[in-house]
Amino acid sequence: MPIPLIDPCVPDEACERLRLEVREFLAEALAGYPAAARAHHWSVADPEFSRRLGERGWIGMTWPARYGGHERSQLERYVVIEELLAAGAPVAAHWTADRQSGPLLIRFAPETLAPKIVPGIVRGETFFCIGLSESDTGSDLASVRTRATRSGDGWVLDGAKLWTTGAHRAHYMIALARTCPPDGARHTGLSQFLVDLQTPGVKIRPIRNQADEHDFNEVAFERVELPGECLIGREGEGWEQATTELAFERSGPERYLSGMRLLLEMLDAAPAGDARAQVALGRLVAHYATLRQMSLGVAGVLARGEDPSLAAAIVKDLGATLEQSLPDVAHELFGGAMPAGSTLEQVADYVTRAAPSFSLRGGTRGDPARHRRARVGAAMTTADRSPRPGTGEQPGADDAIRAQIERSVERVFSDHADAAVHAAVERGNWPQQLWQAATQAGFAAATSRSSHGGIEAGWADARPILFGLGYWQVPLPLAETMIGAMLLSIAGEEPPADAITLIEDGNDAQLTLGGTAQRPTLAGQAHRVPWAGHCRWALASIPASQELLLIDLRQDECVHLKAGANLAGEPRDEIAFDAARVALRFEQPLAGLDAPLRQLGALARSAAIAGALESALAQSVRYAGERIQFGRPIGRFQAIQHSLAILASEAVAARTAALVAAGSMPSVAAGDPSRAGFDVGVAKLRCSEAATRGAPIAHQCTARSASRASTRCIARPAGCGPGARSTAATRSGPAGSDARRSARDRRGSGRG
Repeated sequence: MPIPLIDPCVPDEACERLRLEVREFLAEALAGYPAAARAHHWSVADPEFSRRLGERGWIGMTWPARYGGHERSQLERYVVIEELLAAGAPVAAHWTADRQSGPLLIRFAPETLAPKIVPGIVRGETFFCIGLSESDTGSDLASVRTRATRSGDGWVLDGAKLWTTGAHRAHYMIALARTCPPDGARHTGLSQFLVDLQTPGVKIRPIRNQADEHDFNEVAFERVELPGECLIGREGEGWEQATTELAFERSGPERYLSGMRLLLEMLDAAPAGDARAQVALGRLVAHYATLRQMSLGVAGVLARGEDPSLAAAIVKDLGATLEQSLPDVAHELFGGAMPAGSTLEQVADYVTRAAPSFSLRGGTRGDPARHRRARVGAAMTTADRSPRPGTGEQPGADDAIRAQIERSVERVFSDHADAAVHAAVERGNWPQQLWQAATQAGFAAATSRSSHGGIEAGWADARPILFGLGYWQVPLPLAETMIGAMLLSIAGEEPPADAITLIEDGNDAQLTLGGTAQRPTLAGQAHRVPWAGHCRWALASIPASQELLLIDLRQDECVHLKAGANLAGEPRDEIAFDAARVALRFEQPLAGLDAPLRQLGALARSAAIAGALESALAQSVRYAGERIQFGRPIGRFQAIQHSLAILASEAVAARTAALVAAGSMPSVAAGDPSRAGFDVGVAKLRCSEAATRGAPIAHQCTARSASRASTRCIARPAGCGPGARSTAATRSGPAGSDARRSARDRRGSGRG
């Protein structure tokens, strides 16, 4: 899988206790702090507030005790940062030093500079700025022209840095300078230096931004003499150090919480019952929820001591894109209806002016030839393709079970779900060999009780099956059968050996329960039922009576079927019930699920979409490396790399959302249903939007036009999952629209 895996990461009880402590502190410290001022938190510096945070031990939280640090976890630090930003606290004074300068000194100057400088950062008394960008170079660090020349035991610094945030209030800068001509590669010959901004020869000129704030500066160096110990790390290794530093800058919650105040104000101002506002704001909430999980996952990567650079770049890009859309949403929803001088108007005005900077921090989008997305796209072909150990996923997940299921899924689906099978299904044939292999592997019963032949796998453990359905475009009602078998097992009934399809009374079905208590019957019609003509059984949900019904579809005299298909050629049939006998009847809710077919169906569809997107990305990357155009692979063109980076970002977001939803869904054994509905709704909306955005890119990158084969799995109206519409779809709009399958048959790829 040529994308970074961002495993969901759940803060433990200690983190949640800390969260309450931080909230209590902020309620007191920010009492009376106006909402409009909280929108400016990113640029407001309050040295006294920073010192108070230092006194509480909330700066340098993860650093070694010998430097004054508190040796707490990355997740504890994340909780503090998240609460500060959500509350709109004035954090600008200490922000850069805590986030990146301190860790850089500890890592690369542990015996020289760190003991002298870092304790002041921890106390909230020493502030930093970063010297990277220069005039006419932007974020192209390889073209840095500031030079450091040896002078005896020290160095002399000449040049200038531009757009330097917070230099006017900082005590030190970490500056990137050229110490020798590049040796072949342009990024060689660069080094980093600690610069005391009170040193003679340093001149700081303010630059006011379009929000009329003094945040940026130009910092000039005119023969600034630096002691030898101010060289950070080794000479010539500045590029590697600077990119490590940017990973810290790109991965935190600030990547998506800079404009949070505007979302909160819109939520407060939206009229109750306004469907248009519910759709727009529900979509934003789903994107925020997914980004939060991705950002938490990067914190988990840092906690494991792994390199988060690629994942952090994806979080930054998605976060900037989301936040820059906030002013447009505010304008569309409220426009000229904002009361003059209201908090909403003040916050919207500020965020509108500040939003362009959201994509500048941590590396700009800048010149197309040096586009961050292009670097991400180029990295797709060399990214780690092996799954990481099971650390950080939802608690309670059995890594051994999941690993076994993953191996079985890849073996069964890669061997049996080939192009010939898909062609046969489109001709109306049942893939018996594929079905037999999948059921013998135990996939259909994976989430059922052991007493009914299952392994009682939680949905987080069984997620590889659902993911594989999308990745290999498996033409089977396997998700439907898994869900039906689980619900029957919960009810204490032995699931049938045959395939099961699902029907929910609602937009696609109008069902009436009749007959007697001893001999219930079902009447009505159901449309677009997956694989009804090939399934022996249907499990139908009747919301009016809060019941689930098991129906034998082989009742020829009272069950009438009409074959149909979706855009991918998969069976989507119509059923007419004429007093059909009900084989089994039991009440909902089950396992804490208010609408089991709806929630489980949306979960299954979300995971399958995530798998399909990864398949599309893998094929696109492979094709981009093989297709030669103008004498070189098309994957070396910046435009293709840009598109691949967008596709990768959407695939990562979809996978993360689906993982979180699977982890929150109760199993047959136990589970907390409190967040299941929200997390599944978020996943369904986010995965559907990812498919809508990612599928055209996949077709473009592989020079293919949309076809029936490329719409498998997502062709169904995407709000519902197998046989049911998602709650999130009805609340949040885009999840209920048609999305298209984003991958062709895996074995048929590589041909343009």
